[in-house]
Amino acid sequence: MHHLDGNDSDFQRLLFAYWQHRLDGQPPLHGAEQRALLEWTTLRGIDVQRATSLFVAGPHVWISDSEGGFDYFDVDDFPLNDNNAFLRLCNHLLMGRTTIPPFLNMLVDATKEASAEDAGLAREIWGRLLELGFGPARSYLDVV
Repeated sequence: MHHLDGNDSDFQRLLFAYWQHRLDGQPPLHGAEQRALLEWTTLRGIDVQRATSLFVAGPHVWISDSEGGFDYFDVDDFPLNDNNAFLRLCNHLLMGRTTIPPFLNMLVDATKEASAEDAGLAREIWGRLLELGFGPARSYLDVV
């Protein structure tokens, strides 16, 4: 399953069927499953909105300083042509964090570019960043 890509016509059907339990609100078996699903949101040809919905339907992300948590995830790989999906995914990644995420600069840029429809999501992200100690978020909250 981990080696499927956009060249296989059934890859999305198989991928989403495999992860359907996330939509049913069931937790993954272990942190590696969360990491795998997070990586799969970046597969070439993936339905980004649906993959993001699967990820955010699950429980808060597992965060562990001793085991790396999700800081390994390179958001540079996320298809940035879908700002809404990116913001939704990052908002979910912020839940439960106690420190500023390593993807802060990209998140700030994406949040600044949020559409009017995503204004509520942008406000939520700025609020989370402010709680994590990112002081400049306060001025953006005033604007949103």
